[in-house]
Amino acid sequence: MTSERHDTTTPDPLAKRVRVDLFYRDGSNYKLSGSTSFAGRASPRDVLRLQDAIKGEEGMVPTAVGLSCLSFSTGRTEDDHPWHNVVGVQEEFGEPDDRRTFSAFVDECAKADWNAAAARWEYETPLSSEDDDEEDDGRETMQ
Repeated sequence: MTSERHDTTTPDPLAKRVRVDLFYRDGSNYKLSGSTSFAGRASPRDVLRLQDAIKGEEGMVPTAVGLSCLSFSTGRTEDDHPWHNVVGVQEEFGEPDDRRTFSAFVDECAKADWNAAAARWEYETPLSSEDDDEEDDGRETMQ
């Protein structure tokens, strides 16, 4: 009897992952969306725990849990802030973007201090100089 060997370095397109969709709206109402996927499945309990972790706040600050903030440019303007909203959680097939499981991500969100993370972002992300503000930062005016 022979046994099959599976190559663990080859991505498994049938692997379950959980996509978390984020939404960002700056002070001038410019909008961005993005997503990150995590390994595993989304149990109803973990989805509720994620909702509870961000309830009562302005949303979440991605940098508090190891994610990048969505932004229009490399420089910060007066309209920018670190707050993002989770607008979707969806199971799908494919390799995850993040090595953590969805449950581990939710654990980190439950422990996060969003206000402290926002203050840290404010400190670590200085405003761009006025010369930089005049450059095209990728925002388009919507009519």
